[in-house]
Amino acid sequence: MITNFNLNKIKKTTLIIILTLIPFFNNNMYSLDKKTAIETNDKIIEEGKMLFNTEISSWYGSEIFQENYKGDKSKVGGYFSYYSKDKNQFINVFYNNDNSPKIIHTIRFQNESQEIEASKKNTNKENINKETVNKDNVKKESIVRDMTDFENDLFIMRKKTLDLMPKDTIFKNYDNTNINVIPFVYNGEKKVYLITVPKIPNIVTLGNDYEIIFDKNNNISSKKRLHTDILAVDYGNDKNRGITYHTHLKSTGDYFTVTDIASLLLFGKTAGWLQHYLISENWVAMWDISNEKFTIKTKKEFDQENGK
Repeated sequence: MITNFNLNKIKKTTLIIILTLIPFFNNNMYSLDKKTAIETNDKIIEEGKMLFNTEISSWYGSEIFQENYKGDKSKVGGYFSYYSKDKNQFINVFYNNDNSPKIIHTIRFQNESQEIEASKKNTNKENINKETVNKDNVKKESIVRDMTDFENDLFIMRKKTLDLMPKDTIFKNYDNTNINVIPFVYNGEKKVYLITVPKIPNIVTLGNDYEIIFDKNNNISSKKRLHTDILAVDYGNDKNRGITYHTHLKSTGDYFTVTDIASLLLFGKTAGWLQHYLISENWVAMWDISNEKFTIKTKKEFDQENGK
């Protein structure tokens, strides 16, 4: 567990990096049924990839907006991204700071070689929901318009989360980091994920992440801190392709969290990591960062293969 956290004082890591994150909640997932474990992890990875695509749309969209928007940027109130099922594309929108905000800029990421819906139907755990956001193939619209009903829901969820954060002690802030607020609707469930990202370069952060669930009327129904700690890894300028892992205690749960997958997709390749392992009481799961492949073995199988 990390205490007295300061990103400016992080030491260089070796090729094998030990990451220990202790989530706050109990997933109650300890069945040694391998089929169930694979199916559960597939669902988590699928949602994690959708969260990643949503967040990377905002990252790319922010760059595009800064370079191309010709209006008064002092009147910008915020932004968010989402997946449009009807158009089968990710959309990033910026809204103004009026009392009743309007969309002032829309960026549509054109879906090229792979359709998300087709990907969802593929049960092969190695090919679930590949990245579809291409920042070099977009349509930009600087047209002032009303929010759609769906966009208004996302806006309300984001605003309520931002209003809650300074008031609720569940949320923790760390030096040289930001907490990104991601309104998200997945399989009909309204939620906001919050992930912590570094302000300084050459750092990967994991942990200090949250999930807030909303009801159909956009009211907060529950909130939880997914990991009680934060870990930062300084990979510097050395792009050694390493193997990393973190562990879950029994009270943690056996599986990756949705935010684990999204964070590994956001940062893993840039850091030069090859594989990331999750070691829990019963399972050893591996996420191949370069190929986006997932495997899982019982702890006993893993120990036997490694001569333990």
